[in-house]
Amino acid sequence: MLRNDKIIDLLNEKINQISFKPNQIKKDITAINKKYNIPKGMLSDYLTMRVSVDDASDFILYALASYYLKETILSSFFSQPEIDTYEKTIYQESKITFPLKYNMIQINPTQWIGRITVKELMQLRDAQMINYNERTQRTMERKKNRGGYEYYRIAINESAVKEIEESYESGAYISNTITLNLSDESEVDYVYDPDVNQLIIKSIKYFDILDGYHRYRAMSKAYLKDPAFDYDMELRIVHFDEREAKQFIWQEDQKTKMSRVNSDTYNQNDMAVLITERISKGLPAGIISRNQSIIDMTQLILAIRYCYATNSIKNVGDAGIIAREIKTKFEELMLDYPEMFNKHWEHDCIYNTIAVFKNMSENYYDIIQKLNKFTATTEYWRTNPSTRKFNRLFSEFKGGEEK
Repeated sequence: MLRNDKIIDLLNEKINQISFKPNQIKKDITAINKKYNIPKGMLSDYLTMRVSVDDASDFILYALASYYLKETILSSFFSQPEIDTYEKTIYQESKITFPLKYNMIQINPTQWIGRITVKELMQLRDAQMINYNERTQRTMERKKNRGGYEYYRIAINESAVKEIEESYESGAYISNTITLNLSDESEVDYVYDPDVNQLIIKSIKYFDILDGYHRYRAMSKAYLKDPAFDYDMELRIVHFDEREAKQFIWQEDQKTKMSRVNSDTYNQNDMAVLITERISKGLPAGIISRNQSIIDMTQLILAIRYCYATNSIKNVGDAGIIAREIKTKFEELMLDYPEMFNKHWEHDCIYNTIAVFKNMSENYYDIIQKLNKFTATTEYWRTNPSTRKFNRLFSEFKGGEEK
């Protein structure tokens, strides 16, 4: 299957047209269920836009596309062998064999710590046993479709999911805890055996996922692309009522946090971070760092990411070339104009310097100083630098000089 944004957009457009028509949704769910045996609850999540169709498997996508899109469009995304196969496919709901046994350490009567693999988590997902409980989660959002109809859906930071998914695929992600809750509504029957440190779940309708939903989404996407994708992670299972679940989520949210831009400076999969750290290590201590330095590392990373378009760089070797080039230019400035490094650099100066390094091969100092005066009066970089272009910067600068 050619899985891309186009088919997702086409399906979303169709679903958007019927998402506020309960009778139509019911009719469509019945028709798709009758042909493909896809569970009605699953279809309801997609057709009410509670869950994005981007999360659906290739087969589910085909079932939805075959119902809502024209056959000529369908063939743009699915090969003829896939169409022939899926047309005859009946959804087989995954069955979980009970009891479920997890080797876990009991922290207290309602909390246990153990491990789980991606494959085991995906088995629970395929059996529709991973539930997002909107009564306890803080991330449901109200949306409007084109007709003005309001609906609620799970609020997801899609860029965060994509970043995690890419980290999974590159092997850069360090696994952390997934928290599942044995909620009061899940009709759970369990016992903990302290002699063998085992949590035995005799029966349960579903687990509420309390923490790790973005990671769970990213795992699902990575697993759709590669069924061999797997790794171990820490599993926390809790038995909280609704009040305790809300308190747990609140406490997790109160953990000491860095701002997003500061947090990003620790992302070792980001080429701008890699470049900046290499530059920093090659210069005297105190010139570039995250705290109390002449050049703030966070701002330098942002400037390099923007000026050198590092999001498009995939090769570490290319990043190394850029790092050496920038470091050499910094060294030339330090040698010829040491007074520049006697005080803290403002935001404008960092961006101007990197912009000059990227676009000029000489006269760095003179141009940087003139640019600093120019941007200080125009507030050039103080808005959102990602919306600016270099040619505009230098043309405006030139125009300003001529006046």
